[in-house]
Amino acid sequence: MKTLWQILVALCTLQWGTLVLAAETSHALPKLVVTSIAPIEGMVKPIFPEQTKIKVLLRAGEEPHTYQLRPSQMLAIQQAGAVLGLGTEADLWMQKSVQHKSSQQVLWMKDVPGVVLYPTRGKHGHHHVHHPEALQGHKDHAGVDPTLDPHIWLSPQNAQAFVQAVAQRWSLPQQKVKAWQMQLQQADQAVAKRLKPVQKVPFVVLHDAFQYFERHYGLNNVGVIQLNASVKPSIRRVLKMRKLIQQKGVKCIITEPQFPQRQLRAVTEGLNVKVVGVDPLNSQHLPYDQFLRQIAHDFKGCLQ
Repeated sequence: MKTLWQILVALCTLQWGTLVLAAETSHALPKLVVTSIAPIEGMVKPIFPEQTKIKVLLRAGEEPHTYQLRPSQMLAIQQAGAVLGLGTEADLWMQKSVQHKSSQQVLWMKDVPGVVLYPTRGKHGHHHVHHPEALQGHKDHAGVDPTLDPHIWLSPQNAQAFVQAVAQRWSLPQQKVKAWQMQLQQADQAVAKRLKPVQKVPFVVLHDAFQYFERHYGLNNVGVIQLNASVKPSIRRVLKMRKLIQQKGVKCIITEPQFPQRQLRAVTEGLNVKVVGVDPLNSQHLPYDQFLRQIAHDFKGCLQ
């Protein structure tokens, strides 16, 4: 039979555990942070303490549009004190797994104030004028807007807003946060200066992943080869793109390491075009400022 003392100890232990859990599910500094993709890791790692472990779910070389979580990753989500994601179709594969977590432990970039949202571009891949309000009211069965361009992490403006939101949610040291935001701003300004001479140079992309980057820096994307990330371009599409490349005087095609290069052969055969791979998923796990500079370096290498 348990003594009264043992019962009291057990009750106190249970109450303490409940308090600890409550703290972890609110704004307590998380020991484990899970991010859907590596660019988010690059945004927030510099503002968390060194002892905070950050785990990226999408592995290098994987394609986000068809990714599936592993059991160990699902466990990491449940154990994490903070889960950071996009909230778009690019990380739809993880969103169901966070439904049972406290809302205070989960932060989606698309919901952060100050984040700019663009709709997917028209069927020809050209720019159209839209307003973020036009995206409201269009949701699929998972609550994700299918008309939204999901690559929101490629806007430096969105990165700044997200860093600020993370810092506020988990009460991170403002001095460290401000220093990192200044570093991001300096990188943004350096990239803008670097890309200014090639702003008007026409180019084509294999997959339409860079709209946020292109619009932020005023670049001249004139077409998209593969309209659907999961479906290779048709013969009709290939012929149309070959004609566009010749008519527009395109000398640069931007592709990505996540997509098979064989899909470009039919488009580029016999044409004088440069093909350059640009990694939008930060497979090298660079800090976001370096990631931004790397993208700019690759773009300019293709456009100049």
